[in-house]
Amino acid sequence: NKPKSKLTRGSNFDPMYPGENITFTCSVDKSSGWEYVWYHDGEEIQSSSRNTYIISAIAQSSKGDYHCKAKRMGKELFYTDASKTISLQVSDPPTPEMIRLTPWSDVFESETLEFSCDGVISGWTVTWFRNQKQLTKEGSPFSIPSVTGADEGMYACKAQIKSRGLVSAESNTNHIQVYANKPKSK
Repeated sequence: NKPKSKLTRGSNFDPMYPGENITFTCSVDKSSGWEYVWYHDGEEIQSSSRNTYIISAIAQSSKGDYHCKAKRMGKELFYTDASKTISLQVSDPPTPEMIRLTPWSDVFESETLEFSCDGVISGWTVTWFRNQKQLTKEGSPFSIPSVTGADEGMYACKAQIKSRGLVSAESNTNHIQVYANKPKSK
C-alpha cells in the first residue's frame, strides 16, 4: 500500500490578492525522511526536506494549480502518489471610481453633498477621504446632508478589506468648494 501525500493550504481566501502570503503544507501518512517535491501548473518548482512551500508575496504569476509528492532514497528512488491539486486564484484589487451625485462642485452651506464609489466588488468596504484624511463614514453612497465650510476640499474613495490589510488604489478625486452665502438673484 503506497504512502499518500496530502496537500493543505494555510489560507482559504478565494481569491487572494497581490502582496498577500500563503503557505502550502505537504504531509505523508507513513514513516519519515521524505524530500518534498512541489509543482505549479504541472512543472516542478522546488524540492526540499521542508514540507511547506511559502509564497511570501503573491503575484498574478502565482495563480494556478499546486500539488506535491514526496520522494525517498532507499535501495532505489521511491515516490509517493501525487497529492490532490489545490487551485490558487489571484485577482487584482478593485479600481474604485468616484462619481459626484450632487450636480455641482460649488455648493452653498446647508446644501446636501453626495458621492458614490463604483467598481467596488463584494467583500470590500468603501472608505472616504477628504484632503487625504480618512473620514469616519463608510459605504456608498456617501452624503453630507448639510454642508459647512469644514466640508470643503478634495474628496476620494478607496476600497479595503481591513481584516486582511488590503487597500485598493485611490479613486479619481473631486474638489468641492463651499460658499457661505447663497447668491442673490437680481
